[in-house]
Amino acid sequence: MGGTIKERMGLVTPNIGQPLDKITSLRQLLCVMYDVCALQRNLYRKANILHWDISDINIMEVPKEDLESYERCTEGYDGVKYINQVLAKDREVKPKPACLIIALGNHCADRMLIVEGAKMPAAQTGAPKFIACSISSGKVFRHFIPSENLMPKLEGRALELYDFLNETQYEWFNRAIDDAPLLDRKSPTLQFRHQLFHDAESVFWVIAWTLTRSMRPSPEAEVEWHSDLKAFTHAMNSHIPGPDQLDLRRCLEPDLGTWSNILHQDLASMAPMISQMHDCIWPDWILRDKVDPKHSHEALMRLLLTEIVRIDDTVDISLTIGTRSLPST
Repeated sequence: MGGTIKERMGLVTPNIGQPLDKITSLRQLLCVMYDVCALQRNLYRKANILHWDISDINIMEVPKEDLESYERCTEGYDGVKYINQVLAKDREVKPKPACLIIALGNHCADRMLIVEGAKMPAAQTGAPKFIACSISSGKVFRHFIPSENLMPKLEGRALELYDFLNETQYEWFNRAIDDAPLLDRKSPTLQFRHQLFHDAESVFWVIAWTLTRSMRPSPEAEVEWHSDLKAFTHAMNSHIPGPDQLDLRRCLEPDLGTWSNILHQDLASMAPMISQMHDCIWPDWILRDKVDPKHSHEALMRLLLTEIVRIDDTVDISLTIGTRSLPST
């Protein structure tokens, strides 16, 4: 019998990065996530590229000996400075990003118009756990109104480091949300694009999921879990993208108490940061007309910088990622 013969081909390459679960300290993890935000902003700024498939697998740490990755960043892709440049307080320091991102999907942002209620393009789905809520559903969350200016404020050494590289940008981003008027959420023709702030939301879910699965090195496993942790792991593990699917991540409360119950007690100090991040990605920012799409990354980076500086001023925390015992879903 005749038939069609199908062939699949793949390209084998050397290992180019370390998985997140190989990271051994909290500071390392926060630096990687800071640089993910910087890299996404630089790609968008330089080539209008969005990262469709953001996950804890497609974000990696750069091995310190990987000089080739550093050299590629000298060709104009460090308009937004990486954490090594920020902490150095030296404008001449060359970029040494702590992260790699793979499965980039090199697509232009201006092709990403999504009509509300329409089926998502297959290439846009990404990893279900981490896809932005509005992108996952294909519709605007009209009741999640961004009525407040939630941009985190810096202070102390974090503000000093930030201002050293750009004295005007800080106040500009502080005003960016207020300067973007609210759209009519009842408009039947409201449409939205996959925008840069959707990628920031995905990075938040990666940070939250990674920290939830982390603890100090310990042989002791939890056998009882708070209901908030059960709700979070169930929402993440059970999520299915689609306009007719209930996204349980939207039912999670962004308050400090909830995140204190979700994170392992070893990482209790991270609850305020995660809670503030959750607050920043909670509204549907498409309802703010012409809001700067970089503002959500900016918010995450400010919060990450604050924690990195705090660790440098106090003490780092040893970390094992993926070893925490979690409730079954």
